[in-house]
Amino acid sequence: MKVGSCPIKAFTLLESLLTLGITLFLVSLLAVGVGEVYRSFEKNLFYIRFEHFYTESQTLAWARQEPAQLSFQGKRIKGVQGELVLPEGLELLSQFQLDLTAKGNHTGLSRIVFRDQASGTTIHYQARIGNGILRRTEE
Repeated sequence: MKVGSCPIKAFTLLESLLTLGITLFLVSLLAVGVGEVYRSFEKNLFYIRFEHFYTESQTLAWARQEPAQLSFQGKRIKGVQGELVLPEGLELLSQFQLDLTAKGNHTGLSRIVFRDQASGTTIHYQARIGNGILRRTEE
């Protein structure tokens, strides 16, 4: 072989476009899957944060020996120590105020209901009478 006479083989324009199209299709499929996993993770993380927020409110009411309120309005849950904002695709079905006694128990039989708009599932939280521990059910 002579130096400089080696033919260089390369993709043609059609082959390059086909490869680029397949690559973009696979990347877009991956992005959709990752986005769905992220939204699911964000909702599960919200439920964990909400349960912690509720028990922290109970603990603060008991520690201060004074009543406290949790306000459920629109896309926000407000309490003594701050507020939680509901993530995209999650809605609060009922709007009310939950009163906590100085012992940390709540005074009503209110159910806290969230609906996941994407999957259509409904999450119910009901506090047990006497100890105020939340019980979670999913429909």
